[in-house]
Amino acid sequence: QFDSPGAAQGGVVLDLSKPLARYLAEHAATGREYICCDLGLLVRRDPDTVHYPAISFLSGGSRFAESDKAFTEVVPRLVVEIASTNARRRGLADRVSAYLRHGVDVVWIVDTLERCVHVARSGVASATYGDADVLTGEPVLPGMELTVAALFSPPDWWK
Repeated sequence: QFDSPGAAQGGVVLDLSKPLARYLAEHAATGREYICCDLGLLVRRDPDTVHYPAISFLSGGSRFAESDKAFTEVVPRLVVEIASTNARRRGLADRVSAYLRHGVDVVWIVDTLERCVHVARSGVASATYGDADVLTGEPVLPGMELTVAALFSPPDWWK
């Protein structure tokens, strides 16, 4: 059970969803790529296991087909988890492993306390990007670049 996401989580979702949407508007190859926030992912059957990452990047099928669902069996290409509270950190390694076993290509774990992003991929060593580093969308979002510091900047309208 998670506690309320709070300002740190909400800020990261805003800071990340805008450049993702901009990237998709400029680079979406098929016009069927989209992001969903807080969409449940059914990662296992019997017993059914559903996890709720902050952001999921989906491609293929009908655009936005999964947007209004409580959960989906469609495998996202990219999943973003936000480690913003102790409750959200609990079980994080198990959730990341479940996403990768389920077929997710890349998992970004945004750590609001350490101000870094951990990137996990199957068969590839994990990487950590700090405030001064540039996070790329490779291999799922080729050409996308975002400074990690930008994920922790309050939007102009908050100031």
